[in-house]
Amino acid sequence: MKSTVITLDGPAGSGKSSVAKELARRLGMLHADSGGIYRTFTLALMRRLGPCPSHEAFGEALSHSSISPESLEVSILTDGTHQYNLIRGQDQADEIRSPDVTSRIRYVADRPVFREAVNALLRGMTNVVADGRDMGSVVFPNASYKYYLEASVDIRAARRAAENEARGWKEDLGEIKESIRKRDEEDEKREYGALIRTPDMILIDTGPLNLEGVIGRILNSLQIKF
Repeated sequence: MKSTVITLDGPAGSGKSSVAKELARRLGMLHADSGGIYRTFTLALMRRLGPCPSHEAFGEALSHSSISPESLEVSILTDGTHQYNLIRGQDQADEIRSPDVTSRIRYVADRPVFREAVNALLRGMTNVVADGRDMGSVVFPNASYKYYLEASVDIRAARRAAENEARGWKEDLGEIKESIRKRDEEDEKREYGALIRTPDMILIDTGPLNLEGVIGRILNSLQIKF
Protein backbone atom coordinates (compact mmCIF):
# COMPACT_ATOMS: atom_id res chain seq x y z
CA MET A 1 0.00 0.00 0.00
CA LYS A 2 1.31 3.45 -0.92
CA SER A 3 2.42 5.59 2.01
CA THR A 4 0.51 8.84 2.56
CA VAL A 5 2.75 11.85 3.20
CA ILE A 6 1.53 15.32 4.24
CA THR A 7 4.19 18.03 4.41
CA LEU A 8 4.10 21.31 6.32
CA ASP A 9 6.86 23.78 5.48
CA GLY A 10 7.47 27.32 6.67
CA PRO A 11 9.73 29.59 8.71
CA ALA A 12 10.57 29.23 12.40
CA GLY A 13 7.62 29.88 14.70
CA SER A 14 4.95 29.62 12.01
CA GLY A 15 3.24 26.83 13.94
CA LYS A 16 4.39 23.86 11.87
CA SER A 17 5.26 21.52 14.73
CA SER A 18 2.10 22.17 16.76
CA VAL A 19 -0.10 21.80 13.69
CA ALA A 20 1.70 18.71 12.42
CA LYS A 21 1.51 17.00 15.81
CA GLU A 22 -2.22 17.59 16.21
CA LEU A 23 -3.02 16.84 12.57
CA ALA A 24 -1.15 13.54 12.78
CA ARG A 25 -3.02 12.64 15.98
CA ARG A 26 -6.42 13.25 14.38
CA LEU A 27 -5.53 11.33 11.23
CA GLY A 28 -3.87 8.45 13.08
CA MET A 29 -0.57 9.13 11.32
CA LEU A 30 3.01 9.58 12.48
CA HIS A 31 4.28 13.09 13.18
CA ALA A 32 7.70 13.18 11.52
CA ASP A 33 9.45 16.02 13.34
CA SER A 34 12.49 16.97 11.24
CA GLY A 35 13.38 19.79 13.63
CA GLY A 36 13.51 17.31 16.48
CA ILE A 37 16.04 15.21 14.59
CA TYR A 38 18.23 18.23 13.78
CA ARG A 39 18.01 19.25 17.43
CA THR A 40 19.08 15.79 18.52
CA PHE A 41 22.13 15.83 16.26
CA THR A 42 22.92 19.34 17.54
CA LEU A 43 22.73 18.26 21.17
CA ALA A 44 24.90 15.22 20.46
CA LEU A 45 27.48 17.46 18.78
CA MET A 46 27.42 19.91 21.69
CA ARG A 47 28.24 17.05 24.02
CA ARG A 48 30.96 15.70 21.74
CA LEU A 49 32.65 19.06 21.09
CA GLY A 50 32.53 20.11 24.72
CA PRO A 51 31.80 23.55 26.22
CA CYS A 52 31.65 26.44 23.73
CA PRO A 53 31.12 29.98 25.10
CA SER A 54 28.80 31.01 22.24
CA HIS A 55 26.94 29.62 19.26
CA GLU A 56 29.58 31.20 17.02
CA ALA A 57 32.28 29.28 18.87
CA PHE A 58 30.27 26.10 18.42
CA GLY A 59 30.00 26.76 14.69
CA GLU A 60 33.73 27.35 14.45
CA ALA A 61 34.53 24.17 16.36
CA LEU A 62 32.15 22.17 14.18
CA SER A 63 33.69 23.55 10.98
CA HIS A 64 37.07 22.14 12.02
CA SER A 65 35.76 18.76 13.15
CA SER A 66 35.42 15.53 11.21
CA ILE A 67 32.66 14.06 13.37
CA SER A 68 30.38 11.80 11.36
CA PRO A 69 26.61 11.51 11.96
CA GLU A 70 26.99 7.76 12.54
CA SER A 71 29.48 8.24 15.37
CA LEU A 72 26.96 10.29 17.38
CA GLU A 73 24.62 7.30 17.81
CA VAL A 74 21.49 9.31 17.06
CA SER A 75 18.46 7.19 16.25
CA ILE A 76 14.72 7.55 15.86
CA LEU A 77 12.14 5.25 17.40
CA THR A 78 8.52 5.35 16.25
CA ASP A 79 5.41 3.50 17.33
CA GLY A 80 3.20 4.48 14.41
CA THR A 81 2.03 7.80 15.88
CA HIS A 82 4.94 9.12 17.98
CA GLN A 83 8.59 9.87 17.21
CA TYR A 84 11.22 9.54 19.91
CA ASN A 85 14.61 11.20 19.36
CA LEU A 86 17.39 9.16 20.94
CA ILE A 87 21.09 9.54 21.69
CA ARG A 88 22.66 6.22 22.61
CA GLY A 89 19.19 4.85 23.19
CA GLN A 90 18.09 7.61 25.58
CA ASP A 91 15.13 9.87 24.77
CA GLN A 92 16.07 13.57 24.55
CA ALA A 93 12.56 15.07 24.55
CA ASP A 94 13.25 18.01 26.89
CA GLU A 95 16.88 19.02 26.46
CA ILE A 96 16.74 19.35 22.67
CA ARG A 97 14.24 22.23 23.04
CA SER A 98 16.61 24.47 25.03
CA PRO A 99 17.60 27.94 23.70
CA ASP A 100 21.25 26.83 23.53
CA VAL A 101 20.34 24.02 21.14
CA THR A 102 18.07 26.33 19.14
CA SER A 103 20.86 28.86 18.57
CA ARG A 104 23.23 26.16 17.23
CA ILE A 105 20.97 24.18 14.90
CA ARG A 106 21.80 26.22 11.82
CA TYR A 107 25.44 25.19 11.91
CA VAL A 108 24.41 21.55 11.78
CA ALA A 109 21.76 22.10 9.10
CA ASP A 110 24.34 23.82 6.89
CA ARG A 111 26.47 20.68 6.69
CA PRO A 112 25.32 18.41 3.82
CA VAL A 113 26.45 15.24 5.60
CA PHE A 114 24.04 15.95 8.48
CA ARG A 115 21.21 17.01 6.17
CA GLU A 116 21.51 13.71 4.34
CA ALA A 117 21.54 11.81 7.63
CA VAL A 118 18.35 13.56 8.76
CA ASN A 119 16.66 13.09 5.37
CA ALA A 120 17.51 9.38 5.37
CA LEU A 121 15.85 8.94 8.76
CA LEU A 122 12.76 10.82 7.59
CA ARG A 123 12.41 8.87 4.35
CA GLY A 124 12.45 5.67 6.33
CA MET A 125 9.10 6.61 7.89
CA THR A 126 5.70 5.83 6.38
CA ASN A 127 2.25 7.46 6.63
CA VAL A 128 3.57 10.70 8.04
CA VAL A 129 2.77 14.34 8.62
CA ALA A 130 6.22 15.89 8.22
CA ASP A 131 7.11 19.45 9.19
CA GLY A 132 10.24 21.42 8.46
CA ARG A 133 11.69 23.81 5.91
CA ASP A 134 12.30 21.55 2.92
CA MET A 135 9.91 18.68 3.49
CA GLY A 136 7.81 19.24 0.37
CA SER A 137 10.61 20.61 -1.79
CA VAL A 138 13.49 18.20 -1.05
CA VAL A 139 12.73 15.39 1.39
CA PHE A 140 9.29 14.39 0.06
CA PRO A 141 8.96 16.08 -3.36
CA ASN A 142 6.20 13.64 -4.32
CA ALA A 143 4.20 14.06 -1.11
CA SER A 144 0.46 13.47 -1.31
CA TYR A 145 -0.42 16.89 0.14
CA LYS A 146 1.77 19.95 0.70
CA TYR A 147 1.20 23.07 2.81
CA TYR A 148 3.24 26.19 3.53
CA LEU A 149 2.60 27.97 6.84
CA GLU A 150 3.65 31.56 7.47
CA ALA A 151 3.15 34.38 10.00
CA SER A 152 4.74 37.75 10.80
CA VAL A 153 8.01 37.96 12.73
CA ASP A 154 6.23 39.63 15.67
CA ILE A 155 3.70 36.83 15.98
CA ARG A 156 6.32 34.11 15.61
CA ALA A 157 8.57 35.71 18.21
CA ALA A 158 5.70 35.98 20.70
CA ARG A 159 4.91 32.29 20.18
CA ARG A 160 8.53 31.28 20.72
CA ALA A 161 8.76 33.39 23.88
CA ALA A 162 5.60 31.76 25.28
CA GLU A 163 6.91 28.28 24.48
CA ASN A 164 10.24 28.99 26.18
CA GLU A 165 8.59 30.49 29.24
CA ALA A 166 6.35 27.43 29.56
CA ARG A 167 9.51 25.33 29.69
CA GLY A 168 11.11 27.59 32.29
CA TRP A 169 13.47 29.42 29.90
CA LYS A 170 13.25 33.21 29.70
CA GLU A 171 14.57 35.13 26.71
CA ASP A 172 14.28 38.80 25.75
CA LEU A 173 11.54 39.25 23.14
CA GLY A 174 13.71 41.61 21.11
CA GLU A 175 16.50 39.06 20.98
CA ILE A 176 14.05 36.38 19.85
CA LYS A 177 12.81 38.64 17.04
CA GLU A 178 16.34 39.31 15.86
CA SER A 179 17.17 35.61 16.04
CA ILE A 180 14.11 34.75 13.93
CA ARG A 181 14.92 37.42 11.32
CA LYS A 182 18.46 36.09 11.06
CA ARG A 183 17.21 32.51 10.86
CA ASP A 184 14.77 33.45 8.08
CA GLU A 185 17.55 35.03 6.03
CA GLU A 186 19.86 32.07 6.55
CA ASP A 187 17.13 29.54 5.72
CA GLU A 188 16.20 31.32 2.49
CA LYS A 189 19.83 31.59 1.35
CA ARG A 190 20.92 28.10 2.44
CA GLU A 191 22.77 26.25 -0.30
CA TYR A 192 21.21 22.92 0.65
CA GLY A 193 17.53 22.62 1.56
CA ALA A 194 16.67 26.31 1.38
CA LEU A 195 13.27 27.44 2.65
CA ILE A 196 11.06 27.88 -0.41
CA ARG A 197 7.39 27.62 -1.27
CA THR A 198 6.92 25.46 -4.34
CA PRO A 199 3.91 26.05 -6.64
CA ASP A 200 2.11 22.92 -5.40
CA MET A 201 2.09 24.02 -1.74
CA ILE A 202 -1.14 25.44 -0.29
CA LEU A 203 -0.40 28.70 1.58
CA ILE A 204 -1.88 29.25 5.05
CA ASP A 205 -1.28 32.45 7.05
CA THR A 206 -1.36 31.20 10.65
CA GLY A 207 -1.10 34.69 12.15
CA PRO A 208 -4.84 35.37 12.57
CA LEU A 209 -5.68 31.74 13.29
CA ASN A 210 -5.47 29.60 16.39
CA LEU A 211 -4.41 25.96 16.23
CA GLU A 212 -7.95 24.76 15.62
CA GLY A 213 -8.37 27.23 12.79
CA VAL A 214 -5.27 26.02 10.98
CA ILE A 215 -6.17 22.36 11.50
CA GLY A 216 -9.66 23.05 10.20
CA ARG A 217 -8.40 24.58 6.97
CA ILE A 218 -6.11 21.64 6.31
CA LEU A 219 -8.76 19.04 7.09
CA ASN A 220 -11.26 20.82 4.84
CA SER A 221 -8.81 20.76 1.94
CA LEU A 222 -8.07 17.09 2.57
CA GLN A 223 -11.77 16.26 2.56
CA ILE A 224 -12.17 17.97 -0.80
CA LYS A 225 -9.28 16.01 -2.24
CA PHE A 226 -10.45 12.73 -0.79
